[in-house]
Amino acid sequence: MTQTRPREFDVLANSGWLVETPAAFRDAVLDRCLVRRCRRGDALYRAGDPPGGLYGLIEGGVGVELSPGD
Repeated sequence: MTQTRPREFDVLANSGWLVETPAAFRDAVLDRCLVRRCRRGDALYRAGDPPGGLYGLIEGGVGVELSPGD
């Protein structure tokens, strides 16, 4: 059974660094992707969270907040 990929994957497959990779690699990356929709202020990752992989931004922006460590 063939699954249809979300249309957001077209953006990732046809722009940025991923478009410069071989098709087999690009497909392997996209096969492991999940679409996650966030609102302003939502956290994608927090210090101390387990590693979570790569993120591809389709629309909007990302802010980074850092605080001094102990």
